[in-house]
Amino acid sequence: MINHLGKKHKRDNILGYDRAVFHGWVRQWRTELLRYRDKLCFYRQLIGNSSLRISMDDNLDSVREIEISFSEMEQRCDDLLLKTLGHLDQLVRTMENSKNGLSGTFRKEHDDLKDDIDHFVKEFQNIKKDVLIS
Repeated sequence: MINHLGKKHKRDNILGYDRAVFHGWVRQWRTELLRYRDKLCFYRQLIGNSSLRISMDDNLDSVREIEISFSEMEQRCDDLLLKTLGHLDQLVRTMENSKNGLSGTFRKEHDDLKDDIDHFVKEFQNIKKDVLIS
């Protein structure tokens, strides 16, 4: 799990962090999102293999719904990865130009991305729990 995602940053707290701290967080997000993408791929393959053995229409419909949910989650994960890589690129450019500090816009985007990833993780865990209980 992404360590600091569960803790909501206070706006005045985030202003005190330096670029290296942001860089560490964003790199960690990227790594965690890659892991989630691998897990989603694994679950989709598992569901695909299971659907070959299902003969009842009711179960097949349920499997298709689950497969669609994982597919949508995979797309969201890819979108978040792209946002995270863009955010990381922007941060690296800021770090290379030491005259510029982190803008308020960057910090707002950072907060929004953190919230998006946090929401994704919670949704992933809920879907995974639903699938494993079913």
